[in-house]
Amino acid sequence: MATGSLYLNRDIILATKRQYINERRKKTPMEAVLSLAQMQRRPRSVLDTMQDNDRVTLIGQITRTETYDPVSTGLTYAREGVDAITFFTDHSIYSGDLEDMLMVARGVKDIPIIYQNYTLDEYSVLSARASDASALVLYSSLLDGATLRRVVSATQRWKMTAIIQMDDMLMLPAVEILSPHAIAYGDDLSGKLERSLKDLGGFRHKLPAHTRVLLMHCLQSLEEVEAALALNVHGIIVGDNLLKNEKKAARLREMIGHPMTGS
Repeated sequence: MATGSLYLNRDIILATKRQYINERRKKTPMEAVLSLAQMQRRPRSVLDTMQDNDRVTLIGQITRTETYDPVSTGLTYAREGVDAITFFTDHSIYSGDLEDMLMVARGVKDIPIIYQNYTLDEYSVLSARASDASALVLYSSLLDGATLRRVVSATQRWKMTAIIQMDDMLMLPAVEILSPHAIAYGDDLSGKLERSLKDLGGFRHKLPAHTRVLLMHCLQSLEEVEAALALNVHGIIVGDNLLKNEKKAARLREMIGHPMTGS
């Protein structure tokens, strides 16, 4: 299967996602998920305003490809000294995301996991916490205002980092009022990185100093990393083509002033 064939229409993905959530609710009701969530370790800090250092947070993305092996990829990222791992399989039709993310979290131990898949309601927030997520990407471009407020509130109640995605500058006032830990600009499925860089550059100075900022794009080259760093972002998401290449990974760490911390 070619990697590109995994990418589907978002409306189809969302409809399928809602069906999966309804099926999960029947098999595992809210009370059971609550018990599982309470058994997990405390969420690990990532892109959190409680962090004291200002270095750029290095986030490795796990996504589904024709060679999908999330645990192996997570362990490779850990060896490369990433600060966090973001888990994104919702570009495809796949129902094993939470189980896979839990295995990754157990494999990489203290590295925080960001659940980048589409979180559509409070049950989904709780399910992610039950699978040891430390942070959630919450898509303002997909959720109405009332639902977004509820999922942000639920995320923060569980001490997870709330990262609100937005892909339109006009959303900024509505997003800011929710006091997210971080704002991620762009659309991870659009591929329009140049537009996101331009937009973010235009309103970057308007963002509160306490709010962490990153691009909602997985950066695929050192040139893209350089362009993101020029905007003074607090975190970058990169793919395995950078982190699994020894020379590129070394150059990447040099660019962000990030020493090798993996074993």
